[in-house]
Amino acid sequence: MTDLAGITKEFSGKRVLSIGDMICDEYVYGEVSRISREAPVLILKFTSNMFRVGGAANAISNLKALGAKVYPVGVIGNDNAGEEVISFLGKMSVDTDGIIIDKSCSTITKTRIMAGSFHTAKQQVIRIDKEKNFRISSISETKMLTYLDEVLDTMDAVLISDYGYKTISRAVYSTISKHVREKKLVLIVDSRYGLLNYKYATAVTPNETEVEDIFHCSINGEKSLCSIAERLKSEIECENVIITRGSKGMMVLDKNSKSTFIPIHGNTDVVDVTGAGDTVSAVVTLALSAGASAIESARLANYAGSIVVMKTGAATATQKELVNVITKKS
Repeated sequence: MTDLAGITKEFSGKRVLSIGDMICDEYVYGEVSRISREAPVLILKFTSNMFRVGGAANAISNLKALGAKVYPVGVIGNDNAGEEVISFLGKMSVDTDGIIIDKSCSTITKTRIMAGSFHTAKQQVIRIDKEKNFRISSISETKMLTYLDEVLDTMDAVLISDYGYKTISRAVYSTISKHVREKKLVLIVDSRYGLLNYKYATAVTPNETEVEDIFHCSINGEKSLCSIAERLKSEIECENVIITRGSKGMMVLDKNSKSTFIPIHGNTDVVDVTGAGDTVSAVVTLALSAGASAIESARLANYAGSIVVMKTGAATATQKELVNVITKKS
């Protein structure tokens, strides 16, 4: 039997460059006081707010929690939300030299309004996305390219977290791809809308819905999923395809074109799936860079996913938590 817990020990100290769309997550908490007389809506009495990081920044949090040495690359605006992102990463002792502050754009911010009574858990009632003014300048792109040239050759792996905000231009990916192939680095791509733009990855980690959207099709059972995974693998010439399937677990198509289905671990009555995909991509990145197979990496990610979906918001799984879940299962 594979020693999955043993693989996690190899995560410590892995040097990972994590690049993508940096997002500030704001949570605004309030207690429901009454129905408004102005309109049939709830009136919330503000109690508190909290900032966390999302998108590529959440993947960074997961990598750090698992013991990696992380080098983030991305763009934020010269605003309060950007300061919150830098502050959050700084508190984790993450090197932020690769985070570019672009005065011409605003930091991508997602504000979640959390409502409930004093005696009940707060639940999300609406989300407000502030993303209209996010556009990276040519100056910021040049700064990213310069930083990538300086540090890429010292990395063990690269994780791309693309949420569709175009942080990763063609020139940026070309630079990454060149270094990855020359130095034989592990490259993981998690892309919500543009997966077909990323060729030659070690592994890609889309969810089932994203795969359906890529090929404008409907997946009907395991045979259909295998066929689509094979098509994706062929089109982007990647080594491994790991597809997350929510309550159905995961599907892996490895470099030998072997298909494996992994059932979900733990309770299907989850608390919050926010950021679970970031956890999966982070674990897969570290596991593959530690020498694990795609199937072993997916099993580890499956365990980690069962941890974070039982937490509120974009959460992380620590190395200790992951080992505890694995050994408990054993």
